[in-house]
Amino acid sequence: MKTTFLSLFISILLFSCSSDDDTSNNTPEPETQNKSYFPTAINNSWTYQNTSQIEGHDNKSQNQEKIHIADSHNKENTTFYTFQSNLSFENQGLVTGALTTGELAEVNKELIYNGNFKVDLSPLGIGEYIEIPITNLIIYKSDADKNTILAEISGTHQQDVNWQMSAPIPLTLNYSITSKQNESPNEFEVNSTTYTDVISAALSIEIKLDASLLGLSIPIMKPQEAVISTNYFAKDVGLIHSKTTTHYVVEDLSNFGVLNIPDFRLISSQDLIDYNLQ
Repeated sequence: MKTTFLSLFISILLFSCSSDDDTSNNTPEPETQNKSYFPTAINNSWTYQNTSQIEGHDNKSQNQEKIHIADSHNKENTTFYTFQSNLSFENQGLVTGALTTGELAEVNKELIYNGNFKVDLSPLGIGEYIEIPITNLIIYKSDADKNTILAEISGTHQQDVNWQMSAPIPLTLNYSITSKQNESPNEFEVNSTTYTDVISAALSIEIKLDASLLGLSIPIMKPQEAVISTNYFAKDVGLIHSKTTTHYVVEDLSNFGVLNIPDFRLISSQDLIDYNLQ
């Protein structure tokens, strides 16, 4: 990991200083060194209240979801953990859905995610997901300053989809994912429970979507910040609250025989109800 070399350098520097200073009292490392904001152990579980509402609609969608750590494996001397949910992917929250299609590891105060983030295109009338492969995305770094950029990942993904036409249409998705450390509130209340020692981080996904129609590359969605997710983590608890805005603005494609698609904005949240740690 990128912090390993820095940690090694600091360790050598501190050791050199202590060797030259006979008055050193070998003060123990601060407690913050051992903090975990997402405890990882087999069978750890968290239950969430999931809520979502499409802007302009009165009805809210709500359900409860329980996820648990189902398994672990070692990769490059790091233990990664995988998750399972009691709900199908279509009914999961955004964060818990990402967890069950990937893996997590906490290393050097960083929460690292690998997996496939599924972009839901159903608001466009496309009944398929486009999967974005993600490697080494830093979700949070517990000792990072506010507004620190933790990771930036970009790429291109191509996929044929069925969309208002008889033949599959090739789509090209250009994406850019950025994670950033946010403020660390002294306390944060969720479902009438006040959590202390809380950190937060934000994740944003910018996408650009093009289609091949009649031999032409047609812009479906111009570059836009399609997903913004802010997540709160409590010490020795895990994720306690997540709020996500998904917003799509689709171009006018009526000249190509595609029905008009109105702007789409979905506000969703996940709030911790209960948890059980081994």
